[in-house]
Amino acid sequence: SETAHDCARRMIAQDPQKAVELLSQVLDTPRAWRHYGEALMKSGQMPEVKEALDKAEIEHKRWHSAYHRAAASHRLNRGLAYEALGDAVMAWQECAKAADIDKDWQLAKEQAERLAKAAVLS
Repeated sequence: SETAHDCARRMIAQDPQKAVELLSQVLDTPRAWRHYGEALMKSGQMPEVKEALDKAEIEHKRWHSAYHRAAASHRLNRGLAYEALGDAVMAWQECAKAADIDKDWQLAKEQAERLAKAAVLS
């Protein structure tokens, strides 16, 4: 099914003002903000373009950070599962990968360090 965002995106070239109106109602993703900025530009609303594109960048960074945290959480949980199964090396590798994916996540770093010691002893 086609979303309002998809419909508005197709409309940017032929009716940018209508695209602006549609996109202004669905600004819930970084891509929607980017396309909103594009539609504003095509419709000649230049003062609002920079604000929309700046918002697209901010939202993209937020989305990207959440993406990394989710991927790191998956790896950390796998690591803890390996630890519960008694495989210290795989546990350490998974937790180290979690720390690498989300470099700001202190918990993943701590678990990787803790499990590195256990992996050496095994």
